[in-house]
Amino acid sequence: MVHTQDQNEYWLVDLGSANGTLLNGRRISQPSRLADGDEIRIGEYTLTFHQPSDASGEAPMGGEQQTLLKIRADDCWLVVADIEGFTRIVQAVGLEEVPRITRRWVADCKQIIDLHGGTIDAYIGDGLLAYWAGGDAAAARVAAALGDLKQRQAAEDPRFRVVAHFGRVTMGGSPTTSGNHLLGREVNFVFRMEKVASALGIPRLMSSPAQARIGAMLPGAAVGRHVLDGFDGDFLLYSF
Repeated sequence: MVHTQDQNEYWLVDLGSANGTLLNGRRISQPSRLADGDEIRIGEYTLTFHQPSDASGEAPMGGEQQTLLKIRADDCWLVVADIEGFTRIVQAVGLEEVPRITRRWVADCKQIIDLHGGTIDAYIGDGLLAYWAGGDAAAARVAAALGDLKQRQAAEDPRFRVVAHFGRVTMGGSPTTSGNHLLGREVNFVFRMEKVASALGIPRLMSSPAQARIGAMLPGAAVGRHVLDGFDGDFLLYSF
């Protein structure tokens, strides 16, 4: 899959193929950003990725600079899933085995998110950001997705964290991207939560706004108030 991200950013993702996907002759083990002229090999087929630009690297006038899709604000559920200790995994299983593990994990997470009506907004390093628009109407679908991700965690192949938040985000796109891209304070908030989860060694963490809406469907326990980098004050967080 070629996944669009931001305005002129494209990522190649292998969703668990048996023989892998090669980018410029190297088998990819995680989502990899594409550049103009990259060679993609899938089985017996070789594809060339083209993303031309002018000498300045700017979009030509009359193109993307001139027209943007609608920008709107919406209440969204935000979920970050991130593999724990990627370096430790490489040391434990060996470099050749890592692509199989990460591809299968990405494919499993995507299947769960798709099944429950979510959308993957971005692949970041060894993780991903997914969202559900629609506010409270999507609560049951989000709770079900988090429950399935919790079950997937039980396999510990690999171990990964899941963090959930609810808030109002800015959504927008451009003619060169499909769907929406998320921006704003709440997006930063959920990534700061992931850092807290990592520091505490907690596999699943939920914000107060999220817990207030789905706590009855996905019971949890308060883990105290915590400071998040870049945000004033402290915030009550919950495990689930």
